[in-house]
Amino acid sequence: GYTFNSWNTKPDGTGTTYYPGDSYTLVIEDKPSMSVESAEGTLYVMWDIKTYTINIAANGTTTNPTTSISMTYGGSATLTVSPGTGYYLSTATCPEGYTCTGVSTGETATGEQTMTVTNNNTEAGGTVTFGRTAINYTVSITAGGTTVSTTSLSIPYGGSSTFTVQAASGAYLLSLSCPTGYTCSGHSTGTSATAKYTVTVKNNSTTSGGTITIVQRSLLWTITNMQQMTTGICNTATTPTKNATAADTDGSKSGNTSYYPQRTLKDTRNNTSYVVRKLADGNCWMSSNLKLTLSQGATYETGTFSGGTYNWTIQASEVDTSSTDPYNIAISQNTKANVNSGNWYYPWYAATAGQGTQTASPTINRSICPKGWRLPNGNNISTKSFYNLITTAYGLPSSEAGVNSLKAAPLSFTAVGFYRGGSLGGSNHGCYWSATPNTGDASRAYVLDFTTSIHQYDYEKIFGFSVRCVSI
Repeated sequence: GYTFNSWNTKPDGTGTTYYPGDSYTLVIEDKPSMSVESAEGTLYVMWDIKTYTINIAANGTTTNPTTSISMTYGGSATLTVSPGTGYYLSTATCPEGYTCTGVSTGETATGEQTMTVTNNNTEAGGTVTFGRTAINYTVSITAGGTTVSTTSLSIPYGGSSTFTVQAASGAYLLSLSCPTGYTCSGHSTGTSATAKYTVTVKNNSTTSGGTITIVQRSLLWTITNMQQMTTGICNTATTPTKNATAADTDGSKSGNTSYYPQRTLKDTRNNTSYVVRKLADGNCWMSSNLKLTLSQGATYETGTFSGGTYNWTIQASEVDTSSTDPYNIAISQNTKANVNSGNWYYPWYAATAGQGTQTASPTINRSICPKGWRLPNGNNISTKSFYNLITTAYGLPSSEAGVNSLKAAPLSFTAVGFYRGGSLGGSNHGCYWSATPNTGDASRAYVLDFTTSIHQYDYEKIFGFSVRCVSI
């Protein structure tokens, strides 16, 4: 660690200096006891301590000094190192023969640090090497009913990651918001945003804990016709609480269960408009009774329970004008009665689009309701008795109090009586066909019936009752 410099007559170097090649005069004192051969003098070697330089490999970090540092053998020097915004110091290595102290590495090593480098080496040319790693910041994803490929992302500062998102069937992406310091791209929003999108999230932030918030909205507020209704459209509309008494008519209250979704849709078969509502039972209902006049020889697009259509052409054999109550009457008195009073009455045969024959357990998989809608199941269908779902969801007692609630908005069932024997009767009754036959009596099917109490009875199929449709 040292190099020769000179000689000096004093050990501290304050005497006379002699360099290689210089003459040195030995002074002999005049002492009788000293011979020339034994004369002696002392010169002291002067050494220079070596200075060693090592390089600095910053590798993206910021150091001071920036490229190299020098120190003597056995000595030390300091430098500062900072990984920079969004990074932590991941490595700090010393060259062989040196020791480096004062710095830490790892995910918490994000600030500026001072390193002390001590030289125990007699060789120059080593390198202090630093490394940095981008910090991963976590953002969560609130799907809002959409389908997403992940619920969180870990993204390094300055980096990006992706996830996929698609609105549920019957809905569209209304909005997708990124947290502060992040950008999201690759997706669309609006009524046409129903596709599956790959969203690229770029991180320009050094903060974890942000949330990507996705909001979808039911297509209920974009459709205009009854025939456009689908299971997904109804499912993605907000299910209100039983106490909801205000209507959300434009989707602006989506997610607020204090409002029931409401939309006016047109039945394209005769251009009659109906107010439809999603109720607390989770289903979408017409809020008024079906108004479709039937005619012999005409063809009607009717809805199947699977969401398809069946074109029902009313044949002459299905029309009997000689009797006021034939079970299979599709037109004549039963369906024409009281049209002028604002209500249409259908025998069960017509309500089921020609399937409700007077036989035991006929197969019923369609109805006179529009495509996307159906006749509700009745009393003895335990898996999905729509009328039971209504009374249960709203906690309706079978008493007069329950009847009053059934008549009030948003349920809005009406007591308009029934048609039998060529005339109206039971003006204080509300009678609504179901799709459920009485399997023990071929002549009867179940009906929601209320006067001063709520019941589900089986009635003769020849009665003319109201039809209230529910979405499939």
